[in-house]
Amino acid sequence: MERKGHMIGVVVSWDAELRAPPEWINRMHSNSEDTKAERTPHYKVLFRGPTPSSLMVAYLPQTQLERIRDTRPDIPTLDNYFTHFDGTRFIMQPWLRELFPEDEDEDA
Repeated sequence: MERKGHMIGVVVSWDAELRAPPEWINRMHSNSEDTKAERTPHYKVLFRGPTPSSLMVAYLPQTQLERIRDTRPDIPTLDNYFTHFDGTRFIMQPWLRELFPEDEDEDA
């Protein structure tokens, strides 16, 4: 869950620390609290948009996220990333598991 807007999303990718163009970093991280976040893991998160078929994508520091389980948000395109929801969590597609094998082990 995204802490500021209380939106429920699904993480589909992550970086060990911020990886973005300098102009984006300057626009998004302007104060000292934000610059600390540059050295924390960042996550690509999918959220449902304002209409059922729309999608919002965010790149957020770990400090702005809270992990929740046992919830399956209705977000378009999740089947591109996951084979199914097992009642507790999403199960990654094989191609995504190859990119993030440690995530599959952690949640098993």
